[in-house]
Amino acid sequence: MKFFWRAKTDDAQGAALKRQDDSAGSGAETSGDTRQSAASQSAAKEKGEDKAGTATAANENTDVNAASAPARAESHDGDGSVAASVQGQTAAGSESNVVALQPARLSERIAAAAVKTVATLTASEPSAAPPALASQADTLTPRAAGPLPGQEAAYDHLGRLLGNPNFSGNILVLGPAGSGRRTAVKTQLERHRGALPRPQDWLYIVSAADGRRLRSFAMPHGQGAMLAREAKAAISKAKANHDRLIASDEFRLGLEIIDEEFRHKTGKTLDSLKRRAEEQNIALVKTPDGFVLAPMHEGKVVRNDVFRALPEQLQRDVEAKIAGLEGELKAFIDALPGDDTQQAERVASFNRDAAVRAVKPQLETVRLAFNECGDFIDELQASLIAVTAASSQLPAGGDRTRIAAAGAPQVQVLAVQTAMDFSQPAPVVMAHDVTPAGLLGELGIDAAGQLALSPGAMAQANGGYLIVEAWRLAANPSAWCALSAGLATGELRPLARGGLLADIDPLPFSGRLIVIADEVSFDKLLAIDPGARRHFPHVLRFRASVPRSAFDVAGYASFAARIAAQAGLRPIAANAADALYRAATSGAGAGDRLTLDTHALANLLMEADFEAAASQNPHISAQDVEAASKRAAEARLP
Repeated sequence: MKFFWRAKTDDAQGAALKRQDDSAGSGAETSGDTRQSAASQSAAKEKGEDKAGTATAANENTDVNAASAPARAESHDGDGSVAASVQGQTAAGSESNVVALQPARLSERIAAAAVKTVATLTASEPSAAPPALASQADTLTPRAAGPLPGQEAAYDHLGRLLGNPNFSGNILVLGPAGSGRRTAVKTQLERHRGALPRPQDWLYIVSAADGRRLRSFAMPHGQGAMLAREAKAAISKAKANHDRLIASDEFRLGLEIIDEEFRHKTGKTLDSLKRRAEEQNIALVKTPDGFVLAPMHEGKVVRNDVFRALPEQLQRDVEAKIAGLEGELKAFIDALPGDDTQQAERVASFNRDAAVRAVKPQLETVRLAFNECGDFIDELQASLIAVTAASSQLPAGGDRTRIAAAGAPQVQVLAVQTAMDFSQPAPVVMAHDVTPAGLLGELGIDAAGQLALSPGAMAQANGGYLIVEAWRLAANPSAWCALSAGLATGELRPLARGGLLADIDPLPFSGRLIVIADEVSFDKLLAIDPGARRHFPHVLRFRASVPRSAFDVAGYASFAARIAAQAGLRPIAANAADALYRAATSGAGAGDRLTLDTHALANLLMEADFEAAASQNPHISAQDVEAASKRAAEARLP
């Protein structure tokens, strides 16, 4: 026979035992007391079982009760109140096997019962306890933000320079990669960028009076972007109003009146001369080459051979009359260019009046909104009226569109340097496109045939800070030539590309240059320009390593904890402090110095975090750091 038991006990695991007869298909529940044993024997007798089987079951029940005793004792050690409750129920002789649990232990009992509800009578092996997790006290506390030990002097000097709004000159930041030089520059700039006065905004206007000339205009900080947007909208509205105006009957009738007055004036003079000539039998004939005076008889022009057959006296009289009329005709012809000029001036004045009616109302609202930018709006209005009036004289239809695209000037507003809003402090620009065009900007023609301006890094950082890495300048000598020329002259002017001929006003450059370099890249820059040092009156040096006395184990470990926290890695266990310190001293190249290469430290911590993830460790331990350090040493380049 094979028996299974199920019982409710109050041990630490909350196990239940059950005995069941497989062959007979019946079972009896038992407990640790004598009443349950007697009930089991009675049930066996009712099924016809022999006394030997009953005795065997009783003996097994006794073994189970004995096995439950240590569990009760353990429960008494863990929670005295629960054990006392169980003992009270046993002493009272209660027949119920339900044990009242305190709320603090109830969840543990339910969880244990869910894990193990059925067990055999054989003793089970004790389960292994889960590994204890390190508490917060067992992890390293990240170091507060600030400079590394040994870098305080350069860090503080940089802060004093940037915090002084009156300092002049550029800054050279020297130091190897990973020494914290870039982080120091960014941190101090974010802290002190508000010390500088907010720079002016700059816009270009394409002046119609001077052809393709770009005139520069300065305006208060924060108004450039808004003014450019409003000016472009006003230009678009003015063009639309002018198109509707020249398509109206009023505009067309005005031009017809001017033309009719010109024809009437010239025709009246010509008709008077023609009548006086006919009274003298002289015909005034218009030819493709001009006008001709010829003798006339009975309303018909006399041929030349007939005229030569006339008496000589009559010929002289006719020639005298023709000579007098030729004088009047010559005076009339000589007056025609002046009349044409007056006619053109009248038409131009009419077109200008129409342009003023279309343009001026659109710019009045802009003038009221930006009353401090009157010079800019005056220039914009004059240019826009001139261009709009000139476009009225172009032929209508497709030819007008083609001629306008080919040669008619366009009024444009090009933003060179504008702040997004009034509260934006002095700009900070990190130059990545270190080419002449990337630094100075480019001016060209877009697909629509209009001017397009791409501001460079110097224009974007004007009045603020421009950060450039020395190796980028050393890799492109022409970029350093453009940058050094702007520093020397204090002016910047965008480059014209695509064969564009344009007269561009230079902008005053008041930005401060910060060059981040190591010794090698700066030596290459000096090879390009031996006088490059003159541009950097302020030089800051960040060290590659410090003496071990400047950084103890606890200090370096807290710094490593800060790097891990910034990278989103696991916390570092306290036992990893010595391993991190050994890794830093082994990479310094000398036994008495400590490396400050933050890049190498970050890579080491990432590798150690990977090792911790593989071992399912919630913290980076000393073993993880040692494994990562060994792997880094094997992969290090010679």
